[in-house]
Amino acid sequence: MKNRKGGTFRRRLLIVFLVYIVANFLFNVLFFFLSVRYLQSIQDIPSSFNIWSRFNIREGLIKEEVNKDMKAANKEYLKALKNLSDQEQIAKYDEKSNDFIILPMKTLKSKNDLRFVGGYCDLLLRYALTHGNDQETEFIINQTLDIIKEFEGNPKVHDIGSYNLKNNALRTLASIMESQVDSGKFFKDEKKIYEKIEAYYINAVKLLIDKEHLQFEKDEFGVVPKNTMISDNLLSSLLDLSLFYIDSKKDINKSLSILLSVLRSLQFKEDKLLSLKSSSQDFKRESELNALKNEKIPLLKSNIAEILWSKKLFTDAIKFSQESCYESLISSKDNYNSAKISKNCFKNLYRMYEKLGDLENAKTFYEKYKEINIPYQNDARLKREKLRDVVLYHYFGNFGRILFP
Repeated sequence: MKNRKGGTFRRRLLIVFLVYIVANFLFNVLFFFLSVRYLQSIQDIPSSFNIWSRFNIREGLIKEEVNKDMKAANKEYLKALKNLSDQEQIAKYDEKSNDFIILPMKTLKSKNDLRFVGGYCDLLLRYALTHGNDQETEFIINQTLDIIKEFEGNPKVHDIGSYNLKNNALRTLASIMESQVDSGKFFKDEKKIYEKIEAYYINAVKLLIDKEHLQFEKDEFGVVPKNTMISDNLLSSLLDLSLFYIDSKKDINKSLSILLSVLRSLQFKEDKLLSLKSSSQDFKRESELNALKNEKIPLLKSNIAEILWSKKLFTDAIKFSQESCYESLISSKDNYNSAKISKNCFKNLYRMYEKLGDLENAKTFYEKYKEINIPYQNDARLKREKLRDVVLYHYFGNFGRILFP
């Protein structure tokens, strides 16, 4: 009897172990396909790229988009570029080299494969945008934009590569040029350089509104119409354009008009999200709402307050600044962006009251400013997100942790 019971227990244990092995195998297979699909949704990776290039690009995307480790991502993109040069017999792959050769125009045209060209241009831009050296970034972006211009010059070709990456590239060129102006590099030609910077920012915005089928108010470029929602990339692009108008003192009123219209757009989006009925995508809606209420809207109000103050509209400036302070304060204990916005707003407020001679309020807001501790980048550098968590959250929301603990 004892042997029979012992044998039954061992069989049951073996069955449980086998079920666990099979379930784990099936989960890993499912996770592999979901991961590839997720990364493909971020960046199209042409099948004509060799296996090592595709592997390097996926690794780069994980490090850039998931881990937020730009330096590590850049290394992976460099490997992919060297592998493609080797694939096309332009240069042998050299593991130790920190350089690569951009595929010649003749080689790209001979491929007769626009998906290959688009994917290659995207890879070049991702390499440039994750590079730490402005000079190298500027050179690679300009080389890539020349390739894109050459191919898009053909009436039969509509788009080469990701328009969002092209948008980021144009804004990066503008930002690099602004830094060069600040360093005094273009002191004699400052006016012409500012015109070039403005053109970069405007073209970056035009690229998005063309692709997203949006229109601005008549004769008011950058001013978002009522009851219109905008993408995050367009939001960032309009913020960059408005801040350029402020920093260059080119058109502060234009900047204010843009920011007020963007604020109206975000408030409209917030109302829309609040009115939606419950669904399986509630986790995404909550995430968007929190970002709007605690980060994006407070940031805009803070920028608007600074412009209003410069225009000597002190009462309105203080009103917008206070709203920004307290809206961002709600999640400032564990949210890096909210804490940074709130702390900066309280600093602005105490300085505003100090300049107005209201020392009592100035002291109150100074103490608030000192109380806020900025968390360490949302602990992003201490505890980087993992692909597994991001993919499961993307497809299953908070249920991902319950379904696959």
